[in-house]
Amino acid sequence: METILKLPKVLNENGDLIDVNHSSVKRGLNPNLKCPDSFCNAPVTARKGKEKQAHFAHKPKDGCTGYESMLHLLAKEAVKKLKTFRLPNYTLYFYDLYPFFKTEIESFEEKLGFHIPEAVFLSYPFSHNLTDWEKAPIEVFSGCTMKLSQFKVFVEKPIKDMTPDLRFNLSNTDRNLHLEILVTHKIDEVKKKRLIERNLCFLELDLSDHFKDGKEITTKRVHEIFLKSEFRHNWIHFPKLEKFLKKNRESLLKEMFSRVKLLYHNYTLFTKEVLLSEVENFVDDSYYDNKLLVKLKDNKAKNLYLGHPDIFDLFVGVFKNSSEYRHRSQIIKTEKAAKRADFVSRWGEDVYKKIYGK
Repeated sequence: METILKLPKVLNENGDLIDVNHSSVKRGLNPNLKCPDSFCNAPVTARKGKEKQAHFAHKPKDGCTGYESMLHLLAKEAVKKLKTFRLPNYTLYFYDLYPFFKTEIESFEEKLGFHIPEAVFLSYPFSHNLTDWEKAPIEVFSGCTMKLSQFKVFVEKPIKDMTPDLRFNLSNTDRNLHLEILVTHKIDEVKKKRLIERNLCFLELDLSDHFKDGKEITTKRVHEIFLKSEFRHNWIHFPKLEKFLKKNRESLLKEMFSRVKLLYHNYTLFTKEVLLSEVENFVDDSYYDNKLLVKLKDNKAKNLYLGHPDIFDLFVGVFKNSSEYRHRSQIIKTEKAAKRADFVSRWGEDVYKKIYGK
C-alpha cells in the first residue's frame, strides 16, 4: 500500500511555512510548494474537500521527516517572536555529583567499612528517598528571564560540524545560548559529546507532548505554549558547572559525606532489624527478597524503606555484596554440606533424596 504523508503546512518558494488554507494555495498539485524535510523536498498536492480537513499530501521519500520538520520550523518561528525567554534552574542531585567526586566518596566509604556499588549511585535519587532534607537538589544556577531584544537570533546556522536549531547571541559579545527543539527525537549522543567537548551552553525545548491530540497546528498555538511556559526545557550542557564544582568543592563534599553517613546509618539499622536473622532464607531462596518485603508489609512495619520498595531492593543488594553476608552464607552452606555428608554416610544417597527431595 502506498504511503501518503499529510501536512497542514509546507514550504513556499521563499522557504517560509504556508498554510493549506492560504489564498495563494490552489487545489491540486502545487509544484512551487515543497515538503519541509530538506532531504525530501517533494512537491505537494493541496487537498481541499468539503468533508475532510484540508491538508497537503505527497508520497514521501525514504526517511522523510516532513511532519517533524514542519513542527521544528513552527517552533523556531514562534521562539523568534518571543520578547522574553525564561532560562530554567540548573540543579544537581546526589547521584549527578558522584562521577565528579568518586575518589573522595570511595575513600570515605573505606573509612566507614561500607561500600555502595557505583551502579547504585547512578540509579537512585538518594536525597529524595533516604533523607528528609528539603534542599535535596543542589542549585548550580537559579533561572532568569532573558530579554530577547538584547540578542540576535539565528535559525539553523552551522557551527563547525553541527547545526543547532536556534542560537541566541548576546549583542556585541561572544556569549551564545544554543537551543535544540525536541519533537520526536532527542539529541543524539555524538552531537551531545561534541557540544560538551566544546563547552557550549545548550538547552533542549521539549514539545513532544503537545502535538498528539489531533488539534490544528498553528504558529499561534506554538507561540502560546512558549508564552505560558507549558513545555519542559532541560539543560543538555551547562558550561559553568566545572567552575561551580571547583568553587564549592568543600561544601559539596561535606554534604555528600553526610548523606553517605546517613545512608550507612539507615542501612545498618535495616540489616539489624531485618536481614541478619534472614540470612539462611536468602541462601536457600533466590526469590526471598520479594517474599520478605511482602511479609514485612503484611506485618505493617513502619520502617523508612518499606514505603520505597526500590530502597528495600537497594539495601538487600548492598547487603548481598557485603563481606558479612558472604561470610555468614558460606558458614551456612558449609554446615549444611557437612550435615548432608554425615546423613548420606549413615543412610545413603537414596534415603536422603526421598526425604529432602534433592
